[in-house]
Amino acid sequence: DGINWDNKGCVIQPDEDWDCNGTYFAGVWLDDDGTFYCTYECKGKDGTKYGTPENIALATSKDGINWEKHGVILYADRTKDSWQKVNIGTPDLYKVGDVWYLFFHGFDFTDCRVGLAYGKDLFNLTVLVEPIIDTEDDTLWSGTIGRRDLIYCGGYYYMVYEISTDKKSSGGYAAASWTHMFARSRDLVNWEITEGPQLIQPTTGFGYDGPCWMVIGDKLYVYMRNPANYTTAVELTFNK
Repeated sequence: DGINWDNKGCVIQPDEDWDCNGTYFAGVWLDDDGTFYCTYECKGKDGTKYGTPENIALATSKDGINWEKHGVILYADRTKDSWQKVNIGTPDLYKVGDVWYLFFHGFDFTDCRVGLAYGKDLFNLTVLVEPIIDTEDDTLWSGTIGRRDLIYCGGYYYMVYEISTDKKSSGGYAAASWTHMFARSRDLVNWEITEGPQLIQPTTGFGYDGPCWMVIGDKLYVYMRNPANYTTAVELTFNK
């Protein structure tokens, strides 16, 4: 029913060199042939070619429970001035026709931004040079444009995504203000912000972040982490 949930446990274990220190933030696509494609943020092992900074890996499944791993498919650009030089992650996978679109965050020690890689082959993706959604000084999204989810409706792709203010000198991002926003696009590349934050935290800290869409019957929900640090859902209503 979308409200009451059974926890079925872990399905992708951290047991390879590229993900032995973390398999998390999964973005899953169910393709027309019945195959599940799972991109996930992975944290590797020191002393290997993967290292400990986060990258993005791929696994596939026929039932959504038993998964075959295929290794890292996207590495962060570690060059000096890159907007993703520290890590990439929180992948979100989408497919239109025969083209894959892989959305991800990139972090450069200061800001977290959303980037896009695309192509017909998940093992040979083209990464856009610049972020598709960037941070902006003196706003609620001055520090982070992060975890997101996409849905298609009425000729537009709609994105719900987490935002935060800048890191604090004491407490880092845990002491920033977090929430989420909405944007839309015709082509998955060019995005316009459509709505500002709908839920504003009264204090700083994580919450109303990590959002994802859920359609239940004729109702549209956003699931997210709330300030009490557990998952909650809100129903979207529309002005007519």
